[in-house]
Amino acid sequence: GRHLAPARLSTMSSIWVFRLPQKATAPASFAQGRLAVGASNQEARNVLKEATDARKAAIDALSTGSTLEQALAAVNTYVGHLLALQSAGQAGAAQPGPALGRMQTAVTFKWADSVAGAINAFTSVDEELANVLLAFAVWCTRRSAALPFSSNGDDPATKEAYHCLRRASGLFDYVVELRRRAVSHHPGTDFDERVLKSLSAQALAEAQEITLERARQKGNAPDLIAQIAADTQAKFEAAEASVKDIPAMLAVYRTYLAFKKSFYKAFSQHYQGMYLFAQDKCGDAIKVFTLARESLDKAAKDSQGFATAMRCRPLTQHTVYTNLDTVLKKALEKANHENGFIYHQRVPADAPAPAEPKAIVQVEPYVLPAPAVSWSAAKFEVEKVPLRGQNTAADLASTDNAPVAKTEVPAAAGLRPQEEQLCVVS
Repeated sequence: GRHLAPARLSTMSSIWVFRLPQKATAPASFAQGRLAVGASNQEARNVLKEATDARKAAIDALSTGSTLEQALAAVNTYVGHLLALQSAGQAGAAQPGPALGRMQTAVTFKWADSVAGAINAFTSVDEELANVLLAFAVWCTRRSAALPFSSNGDDPATKEAYHCLRRASGLFDYVVELRRRAVSHHPGTDFDERVLKSLSAQALAEAQEITLERARQKGNAPDLIAQIAADTQAKFEAAEASVKDIPAMLAVYRTYLAFKKSFYKAFSQHYQGMYLFAQDKCGDAIKVFTLARESLDKAAKDSQGFATAMRCRPLTQHTVYTNLDTVLKKALEKANHENGFIYHQRVPADAPAPAEPKAIVQVEPYVLPAPAVSWSAAKFEVEKVPLRGQNTAADLASTDNAPVAKTEVPAAAGLRPQEEQLCVVS
């Protein structure tokens, strides 16, 4: 068969991305206030300080240029303390009853909502667990975007970006399940299941973008690349469908997802056309290239308004878009030219069946760590833990009124984000 020159297309997720702002939180202390009243031995007082320090370390890890491995270790250490606190509250109660929940609800945790922008106060350990894991998920997506672009996908930074996105998808999925039993449903917020499911699908789609680029760089067959691109399109489509009824606050996000959906449809069709042309099916190739042109034009339409809202160059001016635009024009011109001189095939009215989607990337599920072992010797008198308003001194010593500060996540030391290309909401 005859061949078209391989397209020089780059599909890494750091080219144009939409990211939620990093979740911000107020300081919270387990060692001061109501919980400390119930600590009945030195080991209990020690673990409350350890839990406080672990929370600060986890938040710091999500506020600096930590690696994925460092952030995961810090978050899991803190989560281990939260799980131990839950168990300690149950073991420390003299008898079943209202006192069982006193330890789990003694500390106030304030978090900013990345979607709605509001500051919310949470008073249960499960709610804190949901918030810190969601903050970690958002951090993973932002970390992936801050890592430098690679053309071959085999360098450490690109591999970390890939694992960040798979990890983020698993975290979003875990928070969905946790939300169902621990956090009230509030539409249009961080804990709207539609938003969480969309973010999970987006992260997985972007991880597959990295795989797609590696497949292209390694010279995999055009039909395989078309299949991977078709699945990437389907993932972005699923992400878009999940938030189609969310209020206008996510309009820019939907625009981003619509653009990527149409772009990867065009990408898949382009490679399917290359495959058909190589099989001497020139008429079919012309039809598919023509459809790819229509899909790419729709991507341009879908992206309108995105650049203004995101304060970045229009998506249609990025190299990824212009490269596909250029190679698609050349491919269609070449196919038409050779059909007129060599093949003389009829261009069918109906297009060949699209490439069958082929999923390559899987979610990396989040698994809870073991409860912190340092709590095993701690003793608490749960009935002595005061409720809010019952002990003025304990209330005043708590961190109930600590303010929430905006959290910034810089690029890792020595790594520069793709400033010309990166579009991030923050």
